[in-house]
Amino acid sequence: MIPARVGAVLPILLAGLAACTLDCTLLPCFGGLLINLDGEPEAGTVVEVRLAGATTVVVDCDESLCWPFLHLGEVTADRVTVVVTSPAGQVSADFQPNYERMEPNGSGCGSCVGAEISVQRP
Repeated sequence: MIPARVGAVLPILLAGLAACTLDCTLLPCFGGLLINLDGEPEAGTVVEVRLAGATTVVVDCDESLCWPFLHLGEVTADRVTVVVTSPAGQVSADFQPNYERMEPNGSGCGSCVGAEISVQRP
């Protein structure tokens, strides 16, 4: 049995929901940190991501997907150092990612916070 107070409000809520339609798409929302590499890494490439707070994420590109991008979904660090090591050498770059709220499926269809940076290969 629905309590009287809820029963009185329920038709109004249902009418409001019926009037509210969203045209949402189903695109993925890449929140966190997206690191673009400037080309397909050669065999033996390792990407090391040092986050503010002494956390380091190491990704072996022979075992994980590094190209066209490396996605660290839970990362929102304000300072990041990316070190790319390959048989050709090593490059290191410091970043202050600019995180933005995104709604790739349309307004009101869910959001995430993410930033994108680009790194050169050695």
